[in-house]
Amino acid sequence: MKRRADRYQRRMYLLLSAIIVILTLLILSRDLWKYSYNREKALDNIPPIDMEPKNITGGQLKEYEDDKYYSLNGIDLSEHQSKVDFNVIKEQGIDFVYLRVGYRGYKTGSINIDRNFEKFYAEAKAANLAVGVYFFSQAVSVEEAIDEALFVKDQIKDKEIDLPIAYDLEDIAGDGSRIDDLTLAMRTENAMAFCGKIENLGYSAMIYANQHWCETYYQLADILNYPLWLAQYNDYPTVDYPFKIWQYSDEGQLAGVDTRVDLNMMLVEK
Repeated sequence: MKRRADRYQRRMYLLLSAIIVILTLLILSRDLWKYSYNREKALDNIPPIDMEPKNITGGQLKEYEDDKYYSLNGIDLSEHQSKVDFNVIKEQGIDFVYLRVGYRGYKTGSINIDRNFEKFYAEAKAANLAVGVYFFSQAVSVEEAIDEALFVKDQIKDKEIDLPIAYDLEDIAGDGSRIDDLTLAMRTENAMAFCGKIENLGYSAMIYANQHWCETYYQLADILNYPLWLAQYNDYPTVDYPFKIWQYSDEGQLAGVDTRVDLNMMLVEK
């Protein structure tokens, strides 16, 4: 009887293992199909960017120019950088800065202003740099995303903002966050709510994301209704859809900045 019971248990174990493998393959194939469909649907109505990799030049600060575009150099900053000399970074060829205006706690959900925002804004403007702002979101609902947009408005209402306001939704590497269980549809709806509210308030909006987020965690066709700030740390962009800003490094080293810093290229139509 014991041998028969052992054989039965082994068969059940093998059966369960086979079921798990089949379900995993089905989920992976569904996600691959969703990824492909998401991307192709977006590209049906949005022309690909015609940026030529061979036209990317320069050293640490990349430059680009062709018959349609030229580029500007920028960095993005937050309270993670404590000391910045904006006159020195401008002398090195930086044209614009993106400042984190605030963030929502990835555990608590509370909204906070970036401790260096006011100081960095005043100093960047004094150095005659173009300024944009971004908000680090952890919104889990449309209502929270709208609250984040209203918070941004409150912080910049008396300020001159030169560039689109960026929505930055990210997961937290090595730790869980309150957005982990959001669906693709929910992430997309929240981004659209933030950007729509920003536009209703009289500003331009933009979405920050890497290629994986664009094509897997967002509905690509929807988010490309807004300019894209693409994070991709390659020698040249590999996406075939349009973007406004390309963040090509998070290891920049500039005199005047006390830490490594993100480097960005903005494409400007001639």
